[in-house]
Amino acid sequence: MAQIRSVFVLVSLITLFGSEPLFAQRPARVEFFAGYSYSNVASGVRHSFNGAQGHLKLNLNPLLGLVLDAGGQYRSDPGYTPPPDLFFLNFHDRYLHTYQALVGPEFTRRGPRVDFFGHTLAGVLHGANRAQAQNFFALGLGGGVDIHKDQGPSLRLQADYIPDHGGGVWFHDFRLGVGVVFKILK
Repeated sequence: MAQIRSVFVLVSLITLFGSEPLFAQRPARVEFFAGYSYSNVASGVRHSFNGAQGHLKLNLNPLLGLVLDAGGQYRSDPGYTPPPDLFFLNFHDRYLHTYQALVGPEFTRRGPRVDFFGHTLAGVLHGANRAQAQNFFALGLGGGVDIHKDQGPSLRLQADYIPDHGGGVWFHDFRLGVGVVFKILK
């Protein structure tokens, strides 16, 4: 836990002390990210999942925002044959899955063409990839880069380390995301 706190303090200090010109810029009040998500999950052996991720951010000022992050990733189970009458869009019962719902602060270093961000999020991870479907306490420690032109949509590349705790055991999961950020309520 002390290492997690140290990473958070380090990201915060770098963002704060490297950002004096940022307060002249006015970011959009709300930003929405949607995109592809890849998750690598520990459960005795490592499993890879593919899916989607969304990220809603309320910018409190040019440096600090409050984030709600949600993702869902799926993979087939070679040992499971779904019933023939199962609705084809019922991913929850058809595939092994992992879901994340996280909230917390995000610090952003804004630039004319590139924004760098880091966040420390907390919430819950739901997974049916570990013997049975369970909910786990989870953190989302990560960040990324938004590449933009003017104030239009941005291309986002994001990486998160997601340690989650359940059944007295810590699991170490990773998530990568790529997609588009839309800026609304300017």
